[in-house]
Amino acid sequence: MSVLTTAQITLKPGADADAVEQALRQQLASAAGLAAWHCGRNLEGCWGAGHFTVDMIWRRPGPQRELDLTCAPGVASADVVGYDTIDSGLREPDLGDGIWRTLLLTTRAGTAPAEVAAFEQELLGMPGYMRGIRNWRLGRVTSPGSRWTHVWQQEYRTVDDLVGEYLQHPYHWGWVDRRFDPEFPLVWVVDTQLCHAFCPLQNSIIARA
Repeated sequence: MSVLTTAQITLKPGADADAVEQALRQQLASAAGLAAWHCGRNLEGCWGAGHFTVDMIWRRPGPQRELDLTCAPGVASADVVGYDTIDSGLREPDLGDGIWRTLLLTTRAGTAPAEVAAFEQELLGMPGYMRGIRNWRLGRVTSPGSRWTHVWQQEYRTVDDLVGEYLQHPYHWGWVDRRFDPEFPLVWVVDTQLCHAFCPLQNSIIARA
């Protein structure tokens, strides 16, 4: 079984994004214990996100190394999250030149476990309504002290599949969004602070895991 980690990398003001990306890629390529990795520059339209999304698939069994992703010149911070997969799915394992989307969220303290489980299943139900979601994975955060509880990731062929079908679909805004909305207190599960990040994807990350 692989160990999964995702990170949002935020740059210092005025930092050279090209130089930072090169340094991050060199660091990841030389890291011991990594089975696979991905580094993508976040696109316009993200919110609550950093400048880069980095994903790491660590080998197990074997040593899991902690990478200091802030050591690259120009990096201000790295929000690194380890997680275990709840469920995932593949429609297009050979997807290439696509879009990688990561949503980091936090379920509200005191939410009943049954409500959290129901919310997780509602998220996992989204691909059944949206063919644009080519591959997907939902995970529970395992990193001690993280402000996040869940990682919800999808792979798309185009940005339009994300900002169009996914974000505008009736199942999304008519059903799942209630879990994010304080105006629906009986079903509200998710804290209002979110990280919505998407970036170019060369090859499927989920298939590699």
